[in-house]
Amino acid sequence: MLEHRPTFIGGFADWATGINIKTLTAVSVAARLKELIAIVLIDCGVYNQKYAR
Repeated sequence: MLEHRPTFIGGFADWATGINIKTLTAVSVAARLKELIAIVLIDCGVYNQKYAR
């Protein structure tokens, strides 16, 4: 029983860390998508027409 406990705690820590990493990854992916959309709009000239003035 004592031998199993550290692995359970470690497994729980890994699971919680994995959730944190997934959340951070989703946030960074969303930020990069926004950047990519802005770059595409600038390339198309839409962004410049709307916001350059």
